[in-house]
Amino acid sequence: MEKKEKKQCELKEYYIAYLDLLGYKEFFKEFPELVPQFYNDIKNAVNYAKKTIKNTSKANYRLFSDNIVIFVEVQEDKDSDICNLMSLLLSIASIQRKFILNHNLFLRGGITIGNLCVEKDFIFGQGIIDVVEMEKEAKFPRVLISEKITDVLENYSPVNHEEIKQAKDLQKKLEDQVEISKIDESTLKLILVKMKIGALAKYYQYYLIINWGKNTQILNYVDNLDEHSFSLKNDVFTLEKLLNEDYEKIEFLSNKMLEKDLEKHCEKVRGKLKQYAGKANINPNMKLEEEREKILKKYIWVSLYHNFVCDMYNLPKYKIGGAPQLDEISLKLHYYFTNKKLYSLKSQKR
Repeated sequence: MEKKEKKQCELKEYYIAYLDLLGYKEFFKEFPELVPQFYNDIKNAVNYAKKTIKNTSKANYRLFSDNIVIFVEVQEDKDSDICNLMSLLLSIASIQRKFILNHNLFLRGGITIGNLCVEKDFIFGQGIIDVVEMEKEAKFPRVLISEKITDVLENYSPVNHEEIKQAKDLQKKLEDQVEISKIDESTLKLILVKMKIGALAKYYQYYLIINWGKNTQILNYVDNLDEHSFSLKNDVFTLEKLLNEDYEKIEFLSNKMLEKDLEKHCEKVRGKLKQYAGKANINPNMKLEEEREKILKKYIWVSLYHNFVCDMYNLPKYKIGGAPQLDEISLKLHYYFTNKKLYSLKSQKR
């Protein structure tokens, strides 16, 4: 008998997130005696990530070493699809936040759309290549958002002009105490539900994604958006409000949970700054010092992001003030490395 040909893996389009745990290799070198505790922190953090992913609509994941890949298949039904995307973005933000606040583990990564072939034991495709490349481009402890993702949020239109007009007419009848049929009542509710999903998409776009410089968008992981979006999930948003809300002029509202998280985030970032901006040796190992400065810059960036979020929510008391205090030797080394890089750039231009 002829052997049946194995079914080829089918390429499908997915929303893909790739996260890399920073400081993994360095920790094993510097603190071998603390490796068991470090392992427990990673294990607990990953277990939290698994639970979070399982709560995300139709999300799947792969874990290996210090990396996490999370992916959700793109749906033809646009309403279901946008809900899946928003759930994924919230999950990644939650994972990033919990890793830092609960375990002092910083992540770097990217989120995009791409083709994948997914089987039980492995995944491959251009999508994974693209998102891994985004993680490399991120440089700092942040998760980059591709334009493909923001385009989906920007272009999502749950209702058309005819449906809006129909909803206005039905709403007017109700206001004038004119009785409408059960079918019309169901139609109005359906249109309002769709409009709320659209409002959530815009709401998350402005809360969850930050424009950072030219052509760079990052995930805003510090805030737990569920506190803010609660009203959108209920009946607080009327048809008039849904039609007139200007999300570009949205007011960023703080809450006690955010303030608590900002305070804790501030402590974690300060700890990293102190760790990598400490005193240098009198006879320093230049290679090690260059690596130290490289890591220090990553957490200086996180402090800038932290302060940016504090400004967004008008919470100046949680800002990280000033620059890391460097001793005289460290300042000289900083000058040396800065000029070394400048010299290198000049040489390349020649």
